[in-house]
Formats: sequence, C-alpha cells, structure tokens
Amino acid sequence: MSCSSGIPLALEVLGSSVSKQHINNMMEHLHNLRRNPPTQIQEAFRRSFDGLDENKKNIFLDLACFFRGENKDDVVQLLDACGFLTYLGICDLIDESLISLVDNRIVIPIPFQDMGRFVVREEDEVPCERSRLWDSGDVADILINNSGTEAIEGIFMDASDLTCELSPTVFGKMYNLRLLKFYCSTSGNQCKLSLPEGLDTFPDELRLLHWENYPLKYLPQKFNPENLVEVNMPYSNMEKLWEGKKNLGKLKKIQLSHSRNLKDILMLSEAQNLEHIDLEGCTSLVDIRTCIPRCGKLVSLNMKDCSHLRSLSSMVDLTSLKFLNLSGCSQLEEIQDFAPNLKELYLARTPIRELPLSIENLTNLSTLDLQNCRRLRQLPFGIKNSKSIVKLKLSGCTSLVHTSTGASVNSPLPLLSPFPNWKRKR
Repeated sequence: MSCSSGIPLALEVLGSSVSKQHINNMMEHLHNLRRNPPTQIQEAFRRSFDGLDENKKNIFLDLACFFRGENKDDVVQLLDACGFLTYLGICDLIDESLISLVDNRIVIPIPFQDMGRFVVREEDEVPCERSRLWDSGDVADILINNSGTEAIEGIFMDASDLTCELSPTVFGKMYNLRLLKFYCSTSGNQCKLSLPEGLDTFPDELRLLHWENYPLKYLPQKFNPENLVEVNMPYSNMEKLWEGKKNLGKLKKIQLSHSRNLKDILMLSEAQNLEHIDLEGCTSLVDIRTCIPRCGKLVSLNMKDCSHLRSLSSMVDLTSLKFLNLSGCSQLEEIQDFAPNLKELYLARTPIRELPLSIENLTNLSTLDLQNCRRLRQLPFGIKNSKSIVKLKLSGCTSLVHTSTGASVNSPLPLLSPFPNWKRKR
C-alpha cells in the first residue's frame, strides 16, 4: 500500500481501517484517508510537528505541499530567499524523523506529507484563504473566479488537462505569493492557461516563477522582479523579457528553453548573480555577446540547438563556468577563448573548423564532445597531453583522419594516445 510509505504505524492503521465494504471501493477509501488521516497518524505526527518553531513548521509545510522529491540544494536556495533558515531547519526535520534525504533529494513519508497538507487545509474552509494550494481543482476555481487573496503564499498546479482564460488582474490581490508553478505532468500536454487581455503584474514577493507555455510576448512591465531567484518558463511565447532595465540582483537560475520566438535576452546582463542559464532550442537568438553577465558566477550555460546563433563573446572571465553546451548551433563558425575551469564542453554538430588554442589550458576538462563537426580539420596538439579528459567524442568528424589501428574515436582518452597520427584529410 503506497500511502503507508513503509511506516509500521501507518501500515497497521491503514490496514485496520479497511473493512469489507471498503474493499470494493478501495481507491475512494484511500483518497479519503489521505485527505483526512486517521487519528492515530495525526497524533503521531502532532507529537513531532507541534514542538517545532515557526521557521521549521513553515519549511516542513512548503516541503510537504510542494517539494517532496526535489533536490535539497535547490530547495534551500529558494526557501532561504523567502527568509527561512532552511538548511538548519531541514537538519532538525531529519532529526525529528519527519523527512529524510536520499541522493540529496527530499523524502517525506506519504502519511506525513498528507498530514502537512491536512494542516494547511485546516487553516480555512475556503481554499482561497489558505497559505498553500496544490489541488488543481481548487487552484482553477480561484484563478477563473479571480478570487485570490493575500493569504496565498504558494501555488503549484498541474495544468495538463486544463484550458481556461485568466483575467489580467488574476494575481492582483495575492500580495504575499512567494512560489508560483504552472506545469504539465503528462508528456505531450501543454499548459493552456491563456491571458487574452494580457497580465497587469505578478506579485513582487515572487521567488519562484515557473510557467510552462507562458502565452504572452513579455513579462508584465509593472512587475518588480527584485526578489526572483528562479525563472523557469520553457516553451514560452516570449520575444523578450522586459523593456528597459529591471533589478535582477537575486536571480540565480533562468530556463527559457524552446522559447522559439525569443530574440532579446539583453536583460540578463543585469543579473550579476546568475548561476544557471538554459536557452536550449531558442532558435531566434542570433547574437548574445552583450547578454551574458560578466560577473564570473555563472556555472552552466546551455545553448544547445540555438540554430541561428552566430556570435559568442570570449568567456575567459567566466571563472566559475563548468558546463557549456553549444551542440547544434549550426551557424556558429568561430569560438573565442573558453572559460578556464570548464569541465564539460559540448560542440557537436557545429561548423567550427578549429578550436582555440586556449583549450589546451583547460586542466579540469573531463568531457569534450565534437561529434559530427564535419568541418573540423585538426585538434590542438596539446590535447594529447591532457590528464583530465575522460570522454572525447569525435565520430562524424569527416575532415579528420585517424591512421592508427584499433582505437575508436568514441573511446575514453587512454585509447586516444597516438594523437600524432591524426592529420588533415586531403
């Protein structure tokens, strides 16, 4: 029984609650148990939960309502920005056996998750007066009826099967909204929330803005994003973020992947604390030389399949950059100096003819993917002396000829030692 999550008390209580009349309608019975946990489970949970201070209670309720199964570091970053002492709170919740970590992901026994959500439902009979909303039916009613209130701090909604029109003032009264996520859990579905009259603004308290298939060309001009930590808006219709400058000092992560109309990301140059940028599949981007913040805090840059990208500035000052993916940038013919501490570099299916000599100085580089770089004529000689490269992919590099016997072009570095035998194809 999955809702027991392996807890002996839960197994005992749930087992004893199943009478003969329940067997024929087991799914409805389990659904009712999850919304209204048995008294014994409530009491066991309350013994731990009621002794927590407000900081830990709020952290647990956010975890139970929104972040079960998520990466701990990502959650800490978001909730710290909400004013919580998240790392210490998580440690104490582990000590209380309310949560655990597996592979650095938040694990909450389902009965305790249900109890956390039960606590939130007890805040008010009316969903719009509760602090956290995750039930798609409740959220849809509030959005359609424009009945949001200042009580709401977080909304996570699976919009897989939902099609509705929203008012431009839909978030107007949600002054305290910290976390907003509209997503699709079903593969192939789209988030079909439309804004036929546009959108006035988002709440200025937002730390997380996650809206798949965002329907508008821009984010609201009135929106002050000074508290934003994460923007996740794949498959959006956006052409640019905003007109003019905005305060993006707290922004750490932005994902606009597959936003095919996106032409202007100049605003990102203002985000001096950005660590992760994902622009995969943004096929209208051409020149981003002045768009990447030069602060040295950027850790990953993904521009895979940006098929019209032509220009990329030198990255030598991006000292924190570890991951760079330019695979499929089919018009990017020249690359200047790389970031000095790169670990993973993906250049597959690009029309580059040569690599900058600075690649010989990348002493941390472990992965170099050059598959199907059909115009690549030679590799810098110093690569053969690299002690860090573990994976080197060269299949489909038809302008390179390998004359030694037996070694595969997709092999780990030890099989690629006879580099002097590489030569230009005549």
